[in-house]
Formats: sequence, structure tokens, C-alpha cells
Amino acid sequence: MFRILLACCFAVAMASPSAGQDRTQPRRIDPDRFPDYGIPSQRQTTPSAAEKLDLIPPSDARPLGACHRELPTAQWLRCLRDTATLTDVELDRTVAQIKAGFERREETGDVLRRAWSRALDESLMRWRSLRDYECQQLAMAEPEAPRELFEARMICAIHRNRARAAKLAARYAIAD
Repeated sequence: MFRILLACCFAVAMASPSAGQDRTQPRRIDPDRFPDYGIPSQRQTTPSAAEKLDLIPPSDARPLGACHRELPTAQWLRCLRDTATLTDVELDRTVAQIKAGFERREETGDVLRRAWSRALDESLMRWRSLRDYECQQLAMAEPEAPRELFEARMICAIHRNRARAAKLAARYAIAD
């Protein structure tokens, strides 16, 4: 019995086309109810979505960096996300400069410098948690905020990161 079943399975497998063979026309289910509108079934990547964005750090003159609302929606949102990441990296760089400044201080001991560095790391971690919560819950409540949550969150993060980096740089006397 097992041999007959195995032989039937083998015969069916040999009769069906292999996975590497392409069929000229896919089987269509009920063509009268589901007409072919000529829309490809495979997802196509538009050239604009695949292009590399030229990011610039946000400034007072350009608070969102290279992002501008005239971009196609996918590029606009990607630009905001990448700019928010860029400002987060800039914030990390500011903290690293502050910690390097701690290490250059000769009037304090190693234990105190390490404690300051740990406290700064802990402070940044807690600040990011608060920033994420605030941008998630309140970004759309701000005046002139976008109506889309993701867009509002990214813009909120960009503004908060820039403000925090500037505040830390001023507090710990970091030169630009």
C-alpha cells in the first residue's frame, strides 16, 4: 500500500512543472467576475522611493534639514525618519564631547569623572524615554502639528533632539 502511495506521489510530482519553470499565463479564477485590469501583481519599487536622500542637519534656517513637504509622501516620511535619526546621533555626539570634557578635567578624580559619565548616560536614557512618550502622546496636540501621527512624531523628535543637544552643549560649555 505504501509503495503504491509513494508511486502516485512520484508520478504527480513528475507531471507538475518544476518550481523553476515559468508558466506563460497564470491560472485565473472566474475571469468574468474578476477581470484583468492590467495591474501587475508584483510589487514594484518606484525610482523615487529607492533614491538616496541627501540629508543635512537641521538648522534654525531649515528646522527639518533637507525635508520639505513637496517631496512625494514616501520620501517625505523617510526623510523625516532619517533626519530624526541624524539628530539623535548628533545628540549622542554632544554627550560624547561632554564626557570627553569630563576626562580632561584634572581637578577631579577618576571616580567622580566616571560617576558623572554614568549619570549623564542615565539622564540621557531617561530623557529619551520622556521624549518618546511625549512625542507619541502629545505631538499632534501641538499648534500647527501635522494631522498624521508618524509625521508629527518625527518632527517632534527632531525639535526635541536639537533643543536637548543645544541645552547640554550650553550647560557643559561645549564649543560648536
